[in-house]
Amino acid sequence: MKDILLDQDFTLLIEGIDFKLCDGNHQNQGLILLANKGEFRQFPFMGVGLLQYLHDERVGELKGDLTEQLQLDGMTVRKIKVSRQGQVEIDASYE
Repeated sequence: MKDILLDQDFTLLIEGIDFKLCDGNHQNQGLILLANKGEFRQFPFMGVGLLQYLHDERVGELKGDLTEQLQLDGMTVRKIKVSRQGQVEIDASYE
């Protein structure tokens, strides 16, 4: 799936006079992982809120919530691994 590319500050990247495009899998996974519910205006229940999980030490619940959110976004989730330190490995994509 092609999507508009954002930089680390979530600013649109422009190449020449056009938006820079990329494969949106990893970028969308990261946005869903970082966003809190309510931050996507069109989809108010979308978002995992990773920082809240880490601050509340609820890392054990992260895998289930992330799986659900990625599936709601239309991704096929093959594997998600979450360490006790909050490191996340995602194998999911739009099919």
